[in-house]
Amino acid sequence: MRHIRLSTGMTRSVMRVAGASVAAQGVALAISPILARLYGPSDLGVYAYITALVSTVGIVAGLRLEMAIPICPSDEEAAQVARVASGIALVTSAVVALSIPLVGVSVDDASPLDLMPYLWWLPPSILTLALFTIMSQLSIRSKDFGAVARRNVTQAWTTATAQVILGYRPSPGGLLAGQALGRGFAAALLWWSNRAALGTKSAISHRAIWRRYWRFPALFAPSAVLNTLGLTLPVLMIGTWFGADAAGQFDLAARLVLGPAVIVGAAASQVLLGEMADLRRTSDPALLPLFRSVALRLTAIAVPFGLAVMVLSPWVFAVVFGEDWEQAGLNARLMAPVAAMSLVAGPLSQVFFVLEHGSTLILVDTTRVLLLVVGGGAAYMAGGSQVLVTAAVLGAMFIAQLVSFVVSWRLVAIHDNSFQP
Repeated sequence: MRHIRLSTGMTRSVMRVAGASVAAQGVALAISPILARLYGPSDLGVYAYITALVSTVGIVAGLRLEMAIPICPSDEEAAQVARVASGIALVTSAVVALSIPLVGVSVDDASPLDLMPYLWWLPPSILTLALFTIMSQLSIRSKDFGAVARRNVTQAWTTATAQVILGYRPSPGGLLAGQALGRGFAAALLWWSNRAALGTKSAISHRAIWRRYWRFPALFAPSAVLNTLGLTLPVLMIGTWFGADAAGQFDLAARLVLGPAVIVGAAASQVLLGEMADLRRTSDPALLPLFRSVALRLTAIAVPFGLAVMVLSPWVFAVVFGEDWEQAGLNARLMAPVAAMSLVAGPLSQVFFVLEHGSTLILVDTTRVLLLVVGGGAAYMAGGSQVLVTAAVLGAMFIAQLVSFVVSWRLVAIHDNSFQP
């Protein structure tokens, strides 16, 4: 077996996409004090709640067919998969729009957040998220990491500008509108950079696409919902149990602590996905050396990041955001271990897609959701305070990330052993 190290090209790609992600996160960080003064905790709480619903539905709006794009054997087949996924996303958004008058009332009654006026942001937000993801996968396949980098910065600037402008009459609607505009504009730019690939005609039928990639809707779509619930359930539970203000305090902390870890980790995972998919198509598809190398590099970033957040966050929140956001600073301290672990485990979870282990991923994500529901639910039912319930939820998130990392490592080792002479 050959010894695989990160190539100069891969390192440069990681740095380019990660640099753009850091720049985008820098925009979000810079704009957060302004948003915290334009919009109150309750506004941010409703925004976080609706965004959680968008994320949960939007991630499967295309039935996860877009995740097959990087591993398609030909560009023509990849373009056909992208077109099929886009059509499904459009239908999904239409179904959501038609269901709001019926289901929306029940959702609104289930929480004390007065959601109904803002549920109409769900269809356009779901569609833009789905198209954004599909176009991103096309860029990853072609290794057009420059387009991916520009996407990150463009989305951040457009979203921030729109949310600040709309803050002259602060409401959750202004935050939701800014988010939809930023993501939609970034998706349009990605479509422009991939228009030639999308215009490629293919003789491959839709039926053939479904036969070849049925595992993605059947296995990866349910898993994606479970995975997203692992991220969105905390704010949904806290908002439902403790109200809009508590959800806003949690969301601000998550944006400033978990946000950087998720975004930088997502940038690394996009590059890693492209490299692993390429490597798997070679005659010597050894993945474990690459897995170990990436894990070590991510750990070298994650540990100091987590320590800095744990030590500095209460003081930073008090100085930058004021006394109204004191609880957000305490939440941030509790989130530090989760942020560090997710920075390592998140990118490496791409092996589930590369190795097409959908059933295993479903088990991992089911475990994550069960840990959250049992841990947070038990703390709440026992009469725990907001801080205690938050700590229980975050502890469950940390354990779930650790489980994902261990299982990913094991799957790569089994894969490599199967190619031993």
